[in-house]
Amino acid sequence: MPALSSTMSEGKIVSWLKQPGDEVKKGEAVLVVESDKADMDVECFHSGTLAAVLLPAGATAPVGETLALVAETAAEVEEAKARGNTAASQPSAESAPPSTPEAPSRVEAPTTPAAGVPTKAPATPAPDPAPAPGGRIVASPRAKALARRLGVALESVQGSGPHGRIVANDVERAAGQPLSTSSLVREGRPQTTTPATPALAKAAPGQAVAFTTAQQAVNRNMTASLGAPCFQVGYTIATDPLEAFYKQVKPRGVTMTALLVKAVA
Repeated sequence: MPALSSTMSEGKIVSWLKQPGDEVKKGEAVLVVESDKADMDVECFHSGTLAAVLLPAGATAPVGETLALVAETAAEVEEAKARGNTAASQPSAESAPPSTPEAPSRVEAPTTPAAGVPTKAPATPAPDPAPAPGGRIVASPRAKALARRLGVALESVQGSGPHGRIVANDVERAAGQPLSTSSLVREGRPQTTTPATPALAKAAPGQAVAFTTAQQAVNRNMTASLGAPCFQVGYTIATDPLEAFYKQVKPRGVTMTALLVKAVA
């Protein structure tokens, strides 16, 4: 596994471009590796025959690990295959235990459906009456303009907004008009159709998805940043001459920000 970047410590094999038994040349791409930066083609270091593939696609290996064996002559092919079969049996035995504890750790996740209930809670209770305690109808400006245009009396509309506030969707619903998607944003109401965690959108409830190599690199860097010392340095600066000069140039449209940028440039 070559080091494809200065910060790369391991790589994931995305796919093999050559199969055992294929002829390869020096400088020819033989596989695709996912590093902490991007997916990159890995070139062969020697010319010969790809005798054995030690790690299949989807496996992760540290930098410097042997990924395949290339035989320069036909006599070395059988010897390389024998070495490949012996070496390939060891990673398969070691990779089995980490995959087994992953399932029990997520077994209880599907049995707690209550976690997704709060997202629909605001729409289920009966709406509060729209009039305020003083008799004033609480409605958004867009809802009032829409009611005047559609001829809807706000006194007969039940508000679904915060504290019974009438929003544009309530007026459209009372007038029998199709609900506009943009009104949710204009009224300041969050769209429930947008997933809170788009990174786990493809994962089923209770299913654990492994990090990609790039995500693992970000995770390591963020964890390491927690151990970095943080400190602040402050200086006391007398700005009386600056303020006096600012009063002189302020009528000309010069801002204090421009003066500070000029001072530190």
